[in-house]
Amino acid sequence: MTIIEKNINNPSAPQLKSHIDHSPENHSLVINLEQVDVLDSSGLGFLAGRTLKKKISGSILKLANLNERIKMVVDVTKAYMLFDIYGDVAAAAI
Repeated sequence: MTIIEKNINNPSAPQLKSHIDHSPENHSLVINLEQVDVLDSSGLGFLAGRTLKKKISGSILKLANLNERIKMVVDVTKAYMLFDIYGDVAAAAI
């Protein structure tokens, strides 16, 4: 599981990309978004790209604990169609 404690945007993407890309293949990776305040368009595009890359490699990237701000971004952009989203980390870990 990865807990993100900052924004997901262009400046933060390289560090997160490294973490996601070095996670084991054929495993689920849960990203806990509970403490994320900002998810902008570049961050959303980044997560979509990493999700696709994980699916191609046989892995699954799951998002959990979306706070109200992040839920609003995901709903407005209809990004919920791109991601496996869970209410909490325990549900995502199954």
